[in-house]
Amino acid sequence: MRRSMLVSLVLIGFASVGGAHAAAPYINCPAASALDERTICRTIRLVQLDAEMATLYRLTLSLVGMGTRDSIKDEQADWLRARRACRTSVPCLRNHYEDRIETLDAILDRVRSEGPF
Repeated sequence: MRRSMLVSLVLIGFASVGGAHAAAPYINCPAASALDERTICRTIRLVQLDAEMATLYRLTLSLVGMGTRDSIKDEQADWLRARRACRTSVPCLRNHYEDRIETLDAILDRVRSEGPF
């Protein structure tokens, strides 16, 4: 519940300062060529999770210090490789997104309680 409210507020904030493009999904569906990307683009729930994850990822990167930012970027690259291995499995893709969103949420919770790091 708290996460969905945070994401809604972030989306509103991005829309007001950066236009609709700032809250666009991470995957460019018209250019999607990999099996995982095409599967995501054909599945509305996965597109929604992609948009949520991308928003949380950008927000998280904007709130942490450089060292932590580099670590999060490395984790994201590992996550993308793992997501790609799901290929056309919707449950696998959904689980990967839910896990990544949970991880990014935990980082944001630390930032909320401890401040940027």
